[in-house]
Amino acid sequence: MGKLAGAASIVFAGAIGQDTGFLCRLARDAGLRVVLDIADTRSLGSDGAAFVSAAGSAHRVFAADAALAAIAKRQLGVAS
Repeated sequence: MGKLAGAASIVFAGAIGQDTGFLCRLARDAGLRVVLDIADTRSLGSDGAAFVSAAGSAHRVFAADAALAAIAKRQLGVAS
């Protein structure tokens, strides 16, 4: 974590890929607070399993608006 020395948290934003869950767990295991930012539906539609994995390792999941939050809750079981 050399370049992240001194960091307290990390934000993952953009489309979620296969490695996002692994990276979230890696960051959490390194002691960082993990925030997952849902800004568009690509994150919800491309790979539901990857999203659920990433969300499970995040301390916080934020959605850009109420519509995205509702989709995440309905499709993936992510809490409000």
